[in-house]
Amino acid sequence: MRILVLLIIPFLIFSEEKVDLKKQALSETFLPLISTSDSINSIKSLKSDFKYLLSQASMKGANYSISVFSLDRDSMLFDFNASKALTPASLTKLFTTFNAVENLGADFQVPTQVYVEDSDSDKETISGNLYIKGGGDALFSKNELDTLFQVISKSGIKNIKGNIYIDVSQFDEETSRFKYSGDNDVVQNVGKITAFNVSRRPFNKTESYIQKSMIRSNVHLAGEISYCQIPDYTDDKNLKLVIEFQRPLKDLITITNKRSDNYLAEHIFKLNGSHNSFSENDWESSLELLYRTTDSLGIPFTNCKIHDGSGLSRRNLLSSEAIVKMFSYVNSQKYKDTFFNSLSIAGNDGTLKSRMIGSHAENNLHAKTGTLRNASGLAGVTKTLDGENIAFAFIFNGRKYRYYKQMEDEMASLIAGFFY
Repeated sequence: MRILVLLIIPFLIFSEEKVDLKKQALSETFLPLISTSDSINSIKSLKSDFKYLLSQASMKGANYSISVFSLDRDSMLFDFNASKALTPASLTKLFTTFNAVENLGADFQVPTQVYVEDSDSDKETISGNLYIKGGGDALFSKNELDTLFQVISKSGIKNIKGNIYIDVSQFDEETSRFKYSGDNDVVQNVGKITAFNVSRRPFNKTESYIQKSMIRSNVHLAGEISYCQIPDYTDDKNLKLVIEFQRPLKDLITITNKRSDNYLAEHIFKLNGSHNSFSENDWESSLELLYRTTDSLGIPFTNCKIHDGSGLSRRNLLSSEAIVKMFSYVNSQKYKDTFFNSLSIAGNDGTLKSRMIGSHAENNLHAKTGTLRNASGLAGVTKTLDGENIAFAFIFNGRKYRYYKQMEDEMASLIAGFFY
């Protein structure tokens, strides 16, 4: 009878407190479910699976750099040629967006401002000019331009006797990615990188958009529409800010990474440089900021070279080690969710919408893709079946970039399905 009581009481205690038996067993030293040797053998097995995939005949002639890093343990689980710098294609965008969120801040707002040149803002007629100052918002649309002029109209302004000037001084005068990247060929036409555009259109289209928006808002212009560059408005007492439209930086970053948008990436690239004074050229300033940032944070960037923000340049070089170490730093920051959520989700959205469906990576793995004719890459974060947070980076250079993508999916799925 006494034995029966001893058996019932523990059962009642466990039931009332709802103790997680698995967690308790893991913490008990006298009955370990996972030993150190188990962990080592599991990792060795995963590494062996990777080696088998990399030994396939179709991988002959390929150069690769691979890193698998535990964010929870802050340690490299295994790697192959981790420090080898290769052409990363659009994995470059990871450092463009990281540079922005780290230095501008996750809450940074990209402004588009309108100033009027008139001491009396209550009058319907502005005797001077109206200035639209672009801040680098590459998503500014025709609908938002309409809203801008509707606000101007509702403020009481109906006539502008002077001109409308589009101020693009936030960026330098070099608008061609091809020129500042120093490439030998145009991999893809990106469009002009300017501080102000409407629906990604150059000035001749922008001018017509402004004219149509004014007509719809019943605002009349006597003068012309043209470009200007006025670096500082603060000293001009005749200029008054009448409206400011703000775009969250995270919106630009999310579309850049999920859709691998080259146009947005180059705007963020120049935005990074325009808010620093390392050089008169935004692209040089942006690169200097990136190199200083990675150096100060201990991210191994010595072998890496960047020539643009999008990754279209085949002269860009990144190592898988640099990428996962950057991920490790991001994981310790308050903006980690903003950054990691900007990556495509396997089988769900962005450039990974149709990849890894049905695997443990689906709706679990967040990653950035990269593709050129001679390069393919995949880098991101995922949880294992044990719930461990893993950062990984795969970079392949060679002729069979389509096959490399199959390899990336298999390896990423292996990581997501890993357990000790």
